[in-house]
Amino acid sequence: MNIERPELIWRTRTQRNRREIIKAIIVCIITAAAVVVLAMAPRAEERVEVGIAPPESNTQPNAFNALNALDIVENPYQTIQISAEEYNELRWVLALEAQTQGIKGEEACCEVIFNRYLSQKNNWGQAKGIHGVLIMRGQFSTYKHIGKKSAWAVPGKMEDEAISETLRNGCVILPRMSYVYFDSKGGVNGRNIIKIGGHYFGEE
Repeated sequence: MNIERPELIWRTRTQRNRREIIKAIIVCIITAAAVVVLAMAPRAEERVEVGIAPPESNTQPNAFNALNALDIVENPYQTIQISAEEYNELRWVLALEAQTQGIKGEEACCEVIFNRYLSQKNNWGQAKGIHGVLIMRGQFSTYKHIGKKSAWAVPGKMEDEAISETLRNGCVILPRMSYVYFDSKGGVNGRNIIKIGGHYFGEE
């Protein structure tokens, strides 16, 4: 049997084949996109709360690393590296300086120490770490009483909590990280003086 105008049949079949191929390609693209989206979606069991818990009372960590990459931009305190020795010194200084002021008073003093460590304006001894800040000449007179009979306070759970919460929350007790002074004599240092408990805090 002779087929009239076979080129029309060939053209129709070719167009049909092209449509089928295009449909197949679209289906493949949609499927691949769905697979990628599902693969990138976080699983509930993989979500982990990251935070800094205070060490147990009367125990010292081998090293207290405050780095938390999730909050590094919003909370610069978490970039501070604190060794076990520095952590112990910090506990003592907070106890001697502000234990009578309660947890809020200790956190405010801890913020001052961390602000000095991070200060870009003045030399607070930060080149030698937290230890350098605490032993800076003419600053923390309480340092010399650490571990001695002359100490009028002994660090404990409240100091651990004050350090942990300050590292976790950042500068929240004081108005800004530029607050680097505190004393109990009526605010003789710094500017924009504020009072928290029995201490006066000043800005550099």
